[in-house]
Amino acid sequence: MPMHFDGVFKFVVRKDENGNPILDDQGNEVKDQKPPKFQYFTSIATAPKGSGYSLFAASRLFFKYLPAPYTVDRLEAVKWRMDNNGFWDAKMQDLDLVVRHHIHKNPCVRWYQPWDESKTKFSTCQVTIENDSQEIVELVDRLLYDRRVCLRFTWEQEDIPIADNVSMMHTRTAFTGDCDRELWRIHFD
Repeated sequence: MPMHFDGVFKFVVRKDENGNPILDDQGNEVKDQKPPKFQYFTSIATAPKGSGYSLFAASRLFFKYLPAPYTVDRLEAVKWRMDNNGFWDAKMQDLDLVVRHHIHKNPCVRWYQPWDESKTKFSTCQVTIENDSQEIVELVDRLLYDRRVCLRFTWEQEDIPIADNVSMMHTRTAFTGDCDRELWRIHFD
């Protein structure tokens, strides 16, 4: 599963002051991305020990360990696009790499890790940086998995972590064996 924030595919129709949908020049409804702010997880059944980790990457630590010549200011200007096929089949462009948190206004990474055919049978994702160096893709992927930035969480039955979906990215590792691993997730604002 790629490193991501939940809600990358969740949109709401933009409306005017009277509650009517706003249309673009072609007559299509204008939609804004509306990801959930928080996630509540619980573990019903765990994977075998040593597998099935959930990984949580913190934006605060991402920017703390951001190497030169990259800066928050530079990355805030970056726009990217993603082309998914298969299950999602979505083409999105002009995405912000960095957004400001709705409460503390700190910079937060918005990312959906590239995911090619060698990693999945279902839905691939190609990421392109639109207005800066394509090297940023490798930088973001490497830093999000850096152990100074990314927590590897081992599940115990009935664990209940709550994650800030704006300031944290997440994914999971593969789990081994024939198991009934089951996690529940609820989004809320």
